[in-house]
Amino acid sequence: MVVNAAGVMILDEPESLSDETWARSFAVNGTGAIMVCRAALPLIKRRGGAIFNIGSAGASDDSGQNAAYSASRAALVSYTRSLAYAHGFA
Repeated sequence: MVVNAAGVMILDEPESLSDETWARSFAVNGTGAIMVCRAALPLIKRRGGAIFNIGSAGASDDSGQNAAYSASRAALVSYTRSLAYAHGFA
């Protein structure tokens, strides 16, 4: 079993987000989990098991203070759905 639960939330106005904040949010909240999934999938397909990607209600939060977090979590949710369908897990 694999659990991807890492997350970082940096609050800022959407128009004020720095490139570094955007990149860090996606690196931690999206890319890291995706890389773990890619590494774990062959073993899970051979031996069984599960991948749990911890998303967030923040993936659909449009309050304006956490655009990078919301976007990166939404990307992870979408990737997780795609992965599940592509490999017959859904």
